[in-house]
Amino acid sequence: MTAAEADAPILRIETGMHTAMINRGSLSANGKLLLTASDDKTARLWSLPDLTLIRTLRPPIGPDDIGRLYAAALSPDGLWAAVGGFTGPKGSPDYVYIFSTADGSLVRTLDGLPDVASHLMFSPLGTHLAAGLGGKAGIRVWRSGKWGEAATDAEYGDTVYGLVFAQDGRLATVSDDGNVRLYDPDLHLLVKRKTEGGKEPFSLAFSPDGSNLAIGFADTAKVELRAASDLSLRGFTDDTDADRDLHSVAWSPDGRGLMASGRYSNANNESYLRVWNWREGKTGTFVDYQTSIASTTMGILPHPNIGTVIVSQDPQVLILDSQFNRTKQRLPGTLDFRDISLRLSTDGSRIGFGVYHSPKYWVFDAPQRQLTAADAPDLAPPITSAEGMETAKWKNRPSPTLNGQVLALDAGEDSRAIALNGNRALLGSDWSLRLFDREAKPLWPTEISPGAVSWAVNISGDGRLAVSALGDGTIRWYRMSDGTHLLSLFPHADGERWVAWTPSGYYAASVGGEDLIGWHVNRGQGQAADFFPASRFRDRFYRPDVVSLILHTLDEDKALARAEAGNPAPRGAVPESASPAGISALLPPVVAIAPLGTDNILETRQGVLSYRIRAAADAPPTHLRITSNGVWQGDFPVAGEADGSATGSIPLAFPTGTEARLEVVAHNRHGVSAPASATVTLPNDDPAANLRKRDLYILAVGIGPRYPEAVGGPLAFPPKDAMDFVDAMMTQQNHLYGKITPRAIPDGQASRQAVLDGLSWLQRSVTTNDVGMVFLAGHGTSDSRGRFYFLTPESDPSNLEDTAVSGEEIRNRLAETKGLRFMFLDACRAGAITEGKRVSPADITSFINQMVYSEAGTVLFAASRPMQSSLESKDWNNGAFTKALVEGLRGKAGGDDPDIRIGGLFDWVSRQVEILTKGRQTPTVAIPHTISNLVIAVKP
Repeated sequence: MTAAEADAPILRIETGMHTAMINRGSLSANGKLLLTASDDKTARLWSLPDLTLIRTLRPPIGPDDIGRLYAAALSPDGLWAAVGGFTGPKGSPDYVYIFSTADGSLVRTLDGLPDVASHLMFSPLGTHLAAGLGGKAGIRVWRSGKWGEAATDAEYGDTVYGLVFAQDGRLATVSDDGNVRLYDPDLHLLVKRKTEGGKEPFSLAFSPDGSNLAIGFADTAKVELRAASDLSLRGFTDDTDADRDLHSVAWSPDGRGLMASGRYSNANNESYLRVWNWREGKTGTFVDYQTSIASTTMGILPHPNIGTVIVSQDPQVLILDSQFNRTKQRLPGTLDFRDISLRLSTDGSRIGFGVYHSPKYWVFDAPQRQLTAADAPDLAPPITSAEGMETAKWKNRPSPTLNGQVLALDAGEDSRAIALNGNRALLGSDWSLRLFDREAKPLWPTEISPGAVSWAVNISGDGRLAVSALGDGTIRWYRMSDGTHLLSLFPHADGERWVAWTPSGYYAASVGGEDLIGWHVNRGQGQAADFFPASRFRDRFYRPDVVSLILHTLDEDKALARAEAGNPAPRGAVPESASPAGISALLPPVVAIAPLGTDNILETRQGVLSYRIRAAADAPPTHLRITSNGVWQGDFPVAGEADGSATGSIPLAFPTGTEARLEVVAHNRHGVSAPASATVTLPNDDPAANLRKRDLYILAVGIGPRYPEAVGGPLAFPPKDAMDFVDAMMTQQNHLYGKITPRAIPDGQASRQAVLDGLSWLQRSVTTNDVGMVFLAGHGTSDSRGRFYFLTPESDPSNLEDTAVSGEEIRNRLAETKGLRFMFLDACRAGAITEGKRVSPADITSFINQMVYSEAGTVLFAASRPMQSSLESKDWNNGAFTKALVEGLRGKAGGDDPDIRIGGLFDWVSRQVEILTKGRQTPTVAIPHTISNLVIAVKP
């Protein structure tokens, strides 16, 4: 790749799980760590048995296939993670990367490989690392630690897909040249034999006692058994599924079971794990266990304690217990668009889509920026055949035709979907989107993301837009005139979160959705890459106005210009850059922390946090912010070196609890780092019983009768709502809380300055051991750029920046407030439900995302969803949200549990608001990931 390509930030999807097929998995010897490598160009380190993501390992990547990882190996002690794959441009040497699992740093690059590493494995004592290579490059073996080459064998006729060490250091390999080879502990070739169970041996495994070798094949369902001493043939398992394969093989840890799996098998495309009894050198009967994995199994990893770990192409990770029952599963965050019908509105701005083998259906409205579930969307399916435009052989075929003429594809490229509009045919394939005229003449091709097959396509009825649903879980819009990419949508598999973005990275997102994308920044071949979630550039790139306009303008620059003309940036804002390259000059710091104690286990309630910060020389770090279980512990200044780096340590005390969830962020003039986090285990001496209850401070603002028509008109109940909330919380004094201090701002005194003064009072009053709550009820609005404002009676819609309370001002004050923080926001009021009053609802998406972001760390209850009004009525004598909230706090939430927790309160509020408003209003809760399901009140 060129220097410019290597340095340019790359926008990537990030769900906390792989987004493309997992190619390999590896366990540490003690079974506490799992490493996975994927076509998505990342490797991920997981803790077992809980399958919690510890960290993502990011080697340098590039365009096209550069960075796809085919191989992964953990050292037995779990200290090193080796990964390899397609690491450089075609024709250049490839690499194996050695990462430290402790902090994710890249500690060594093993370079000069003549082809890709297709498999990696450490020896049982961790003294050697072996690599199976692609093409005819054979194998390489290095000595661990200093990483000098220990052995090489280039006498291979094809790719080495499988290699394995025996406990005594012997090495066995299989290759697509059809041979199995055995090396002695000194890595000298002992014997080479032709396999007989199939022509494409893929994997192999030594039995635990080292006496037998099992071989799995990619072209048959046989497993071949050989003596591990001389590779003499001992036999085969029954070939009962000639049309399948069992290419992944493994032995149970006790040696009494032989396991194999491969491609999916049944009508539901579910793969199975086949297990044979092993007695006296022979396989007995087998049992098939359904895994519910709807793709090919890529690895079977026997675990020393919990059973079996399986990795698959889905991508998916599955844990089976000793009886082969599923106990834990990590599902992909991507949706599967195979065999779906992609439906469009006439102008292409609304799309409807389903999921492979599922009745679920969603509609996304790009201008309104809303994703909703739908039973039968009134949208047009693709036209696949019409008079004068006859199509054939386009479904998963290499030579589709239009009017009898072959539509030209590249070698090895299959057609997947087709759509017609007038005299044009849009074809989706394995790696491109192509437009043809009625004579099958190519009009344009557009390459799509590597590995992201175009599973479904459609053309808008007006002929302006082409749309495709891809294998990476995105749906993308293209300009029909020339195939220019305009907009991408990633709907998360949970059906709630989503993010949409333009090629330059301007984005809109749902609540909790903005960090589903981020920027990968390479730091050179010998360094691990950085990754910055999109929220780190929210001020510059969160542009829902641009996203709403781009499908109308069909041009990103025009959409940006129109958005700027309609709603310019705030005064003093930095001029925007419409190029991703501009991000390189705006990078926040990167922070890493060392474990506290041994594996974050402390014997006392004192610990020392050691940190390392990296930042640009012209933007050195200024300070660290530390939170523990969501509570701000303080800001700590740091002194940077000339190169922008900083190291140091900070003493910490943990007065309560048996577990502390630490989160550390670093600041510089560009912004805030992604958090470094750790869960610290504390002594089980329960000192909390001897501590005072937390004090509670409440700021309550309810504005209603004084609103002029210019900002939505009068509201009847917000002042009462505010006082009802205060009264409900006051019943908790001397129960859950110690002293409760409320500050209510009456409707007649609720100016912009009064609200800001109240927030400053809360900031000054709340200590680390206290709780702060804010209740805001009234009118709210947002501008086209998604900036939220809480309105007061003197607010001027033409000058919101100076006359309303901005979401940024609220966020900044709460970010400086210590203790636990809660906000209850009922600021999208639509007036009396019986009188039919309505005002334009506010888009509070960005505000909610800002509030739960680690800097603010606030639990936020919102009365309604973004772009949805909240309602009040004389029948309730309250707003619907406050009525349900107060009832819940007074004891109706939480069922039989005497403690009213965040989750139980929200469940109650959601059900009651839905009943009161007949489904017209849906509350929202957003909880920082550092905060658990806390008790917010106790029943009287």
